[in-house]
Amino acid sequence: MFDFDQLNASINGVFGESVSYQPAAGGAPFSVTGVVVDSFRTPYYKDDGSVGYTTTAPAIGVRLADFPAKPVKNDVLTRLKTGDRFMVLDVHSDGIGWLNLILKVAK
Repeated sequence: MFDFDQLNASINGVFGESVSYQPAAGGAPFSVTGVVVDSFRTPYYKDDGSVGYTTTAPAIGVRLADFPAKPVKNDVLTRLKTGDRFMVLDVHSDGIGWLNLILKVAK
């Protein structure tokens, strides 16, 4: 059987960066490593020849095993590299220990 958690840990080791994670339920913030994907806009041409844009929200991929409790909506994280703060909008699990947290900029 394949050890997907080891694969997830390897992905974090190569592409991950540290963030400070604050659960909405309270408690002390803690450090976790995740793969940050910045938001972006991709242009495309509409049927009438005009330009439209597809946008994506910022996100972070993390290992479920790195959390004392599963992340939930309204948790807040701070990207240590930039100081940017984000709030969790949604949590998507891949079923094998990896979570994609969909984010929005926190004020």
